[in-house]
Amino acid sequence: LQKWLKESGFRCRYAYTNEKGPFNEARAKNIGIRQASGDYVISTNADIIFEENFLLALDAAFDVFPGALMLCRRYDFEKDLVDYYGERGVEKLEELRTRNSTVLRSQSWVGDCQASSKKNFEEIRGFYEAVLGWGRLDNDLRNRMEDAGKKVFWLNPFTFIAHQNHEQDLEKTKREEERNQRVMDKKYADFRRNLDADWGQIRGKGT
Repeated sequence: LQKWLKESGFRCRYAYTNEKGPFNEARAKNIGIRQASGDYVISTNADIIFEENFLLALDAAFDVFPGALMLCRRYDFEKDLVDYYGERGVEKLEELRTRNSTVLRSQSWVGDCQASSKKNFEEIRGFYEAVLGWGRLDNDLRNRMEDAGKKVFWLNPFTFIAHQNHEQDLEKTKREEERNQRVMDKKYADFRRNLDADWGQIRGKGT
């Protein structure tokens, strides 16, 4: 990835931390949040495609609601379509969105894209790093943002995102979701998590 970014010419920074243990999406995203130098942060995943006017819609929304948490409903593309179109899926986005097999997820599906000010993310101390693997992480962030008094604004119908379905170990995902739900069900003093001082910091050898 670092090599590809360097060759692409994009103004991006690749942050890497060589840590042992299970997959920790929250840690990875928090590192990005802490490293970010701008006023606003977008958190997303590698299997998401953004509609071409997404950033324009997001910028306009922040002009009106600068302190909000911005969310966006996603369309789910069937794995067979993703495999068939490959990189051409970006060009065929509108066509794929209207396929009968494509599903528009409800607002209960918070994952895949969250945008807010860096200040807001730091106030709640980012994504909860006790959540491991897949499941419940994004809903927890939304709930804590609302507990902290932040308004939620949905970017649809002004724009949309699309999720590219892929192979998943459904049994493992279910176990992770159940484990993470137990973490969510615990009692906490307030909306903050990751109370240790080094949350979102690169530990050990990293770049």
